Amino acid sequence: MNTQSQNNQKPTIYVVGLGPGDRELLTPAALKVLRKCPVIVGYNKYVAQIKDLIVGKKIIKNGMGGEVERCRMAFAEALTGQDVCVVCSGDAGIFAMAGLVYELRDFEDDFAGIAVEVVPGLTAVNAAAAGLGSPLTNGCVIISLSDLLTPTATIIKNLVAVAQSDLACALYNPAGKKRRELLNEALTIFKRERGGGIPAALVKHASCENEEKWLGRLEDLPVAMVDMNTLLIIGNSTAIIKNGIFYDRRGYAEKYFA
Repeated sequence: MNTQSQNNQKPTIYVVGLGPGDRELLTPAALKVLRKCPVIVGYNKYVAQIKDLIVGKKIIKNGMGGEVERCRMAFAEALTGQDVCVVCSGDAGIFAMAGLVYELRDFEDDFAGIAVEVVPGLTAVNAAAAGLGSPLTNGCVIISLSDLLTPTATIIKNLVAVAQSDLACALYNPAGKKRRELLNEALTIFKRERGGGIPAALVKHASCENEEKWLGRLEDLPVAMVDMNTLLIIGNSTAIIKNGIFYDRRGYAEKYFA
């Protein structure tokens, strides 16, 4: 199927967020694009996650570190007149592929005529927060602790700025088997600025069948549990953990409760 020839429009690269893992959290908009595009491009793991939805389509996939190559292959397919779906986990615009697709289109003159559309998805912090209660009621900042592309100094600068604010903070990509220095630095910064008694939580494999979670005081956080499948949430001054629920108080009690 060549969708471009059917609707007489320019070929489009759709960058699609598949959500945090649970199939029920895949949006109808994402499902619609997956069904209509004849070409699917993605990381091996994410393609496997939707294999039953893309039977009969052309599949282009590769492993970790192949992001630029995947995007180039997506543009190459679009240049033949095909609509292409580039799949990502979570939301396509949060630590995912949407920015790279736009950047590559601006960098390569041959790709300038290709339309790009981002299809949003639920990011991991949405699923993690919902499973914990409502720890992001007053807003939050999301920071990745991966320094593969972002300079370490920039990450530390951002951590200090957020810790000195009163916003909840979600930490993505907190640590690998060997890459744990920034996790330790982040915890040190938040304990220094907010105190070790501040509410915190970790969620591994958010929304999936093997989901694990812990919640308690930041100073008691089980650091050994943290890996690349973990998301950390650090609360603010109005956060509370009560009866196993982590939530942030909005201010209604002071204004409306007797």
